[in-house]
Amino acid sequence: EPLPRSAEAVARVLESFYHLEGYPAARVSGAFDDTTGVLTLTVAEGRIGAVRVTGLEGSAEARAKQSLGLEPGEPLREPDVWVGLSRLQAEALGALQPMGDPPYTLEPLGADTKVVVSVKKRPVRVYVRGGGPRNSGRYNRVDGFAPGVRLELALSDFNKYNHCRLGVFAAYGFSTKKLRYGVGLR
Repeated sequence: EPLPRSAEAVARVLESFYHLEGYPAARVSGAFDDTTGVLTLTVAEGRIGAVRVTGLEGSAEARAKQSLGLEPGEPLREPDVWVGLSRLQAEALGALQPMGDPPYTLEPLGADTKVVVSVKKRPVRVYVRGGGPRNSGRYNRVDGFAPGVRLELALSDFNKYNHCRLGVFAAYGFSTKKLRYGVGLR
């Protein structure tokens, strides 16, 4: 029987299926031979040609690429990109903030695809949290009710993710009427 759609239309439907299944760079081409009645669909799943991290340069970009774990020559799968972004955020400990929605774009690079991840550096971060200089909680039998505060200043290292953190912790014990405090550097 005659093919109800053109070979290109069938190829586009299959390509859409690959995109929905997490292969955003997949390309499908179709050809129909009228004499033999054979439909040939050729699928290229799409491979990573290069990875670029905008917002970083030199060794900081190299470290971010290492954390992403996206290797040129491997098939480009959208779940792998999201896992790589999660790993980058976890290893950078808040020093890098993904930019955009989604925080990456795909650019054609010959037969392959270039993955461009956009991040913003956060060189200094300040955290303020409840808590005191020890793990005894807000109430203990020595100090009674002892609310506290933690203030932490983090200076980012974008090359090795070996951030410097300075912390000040204080709590006031209402039963003992004493201020307990601590200072730490990590």
